[in-house]
Amino acid sequence: EMVRDQALLASGQLVEELGGPSVCIRQPPGLWAEISDDTYVQGEGEALYRRSLYAFWKRTVPHPLLMAFDAVDRETCIVREGRTNTPIQALVLMNEPGFVEAACAMARRALSQSGPSRQQVLPLLFRLATGRTARPAELQLLAASYERHLQHFNARPNEAEKLFSTVEHKLTDDLPLADLAAYTAVANTLLNLDEMIT
Repeated sequence: EMVRDQALLASGQLVEELGGPSVCIRQPPGLWAEISDDTYVQGEGEALYRRSLYAFWKRTVPHPLLMAFDAVDRETCIVREGRTNTPIQALVLMNEPGFVEAACAMARRALSQSGPSRQQVLPLLFRLATGRTARPAELQLLAASYERHLQHFNARPNEAEKLFSTVEHKLTDDLPLADLAAYTAVANTLLNLDEMIT
């Protein structure tokens, strides 16, 4: 739950309102149809960005995102959750639509707070993800990653559009789509750092 909430906080999407009804956060379509007759209706608007504590939970069909990060199945009382580090966790962080959207929102947040210069955006992205100032060597790696992704998305504009196909908020930025996609890829990498998730 904390990994998802931290990504929402870093991206500026987290709805911090306390209390209220459960919400149906994103999950793969048709998941409940395999196990039960119920239909999962995904929430909209702010419901998608509430804390994971408020996520609707069905014990017979646990949420795959939460299960990938060792959430308990709630069949029995567990005093201490288990801790694992598996490749599936990295795949979730890099590909799950909610994390891709969080990376996009984080990139847009950094751009709006710092300006379009790479020398301003990359340090802010790093600080949003880790809570500390990036070292020069870390900034060099981020800059190289940004340039590599920018070249990729400039050469393949349809892939930049595909990247944002799952984003709930309409993109209204004046920034070229390839630039935003490159910053989003860097933000996605930062959301996948051990320092971020632990």
